[in-house]
Amino acid sequence: MIFKEHRLAQSGCLDRADSAKYLSISIRLLDTLVARGDLSRVKIGRKTLFRIPDLDQFIESRIERSEVKR
Repeated sequence: MIFKEHRLAQSGCLDRADSAKYLSISIRLLDTLVARGDLSRVKIGRKTLFRIPDLDQFIESRIERSEVKR
């Protein structure tokens, strides 16, 4: 895993900065995805975390499959 040494990654969660890196997007776009309801987050106090399985599911939902034309 990319963030193997990150202690949050060991718990299955990433903070906003690492989640944006994981998705290869900006933190601003990450916040937009949350605001639109496209991505779930976990709030613990003032900390915002993202579960790695949720990030992976988000990636999977964006896979575009090409259609074979005959």
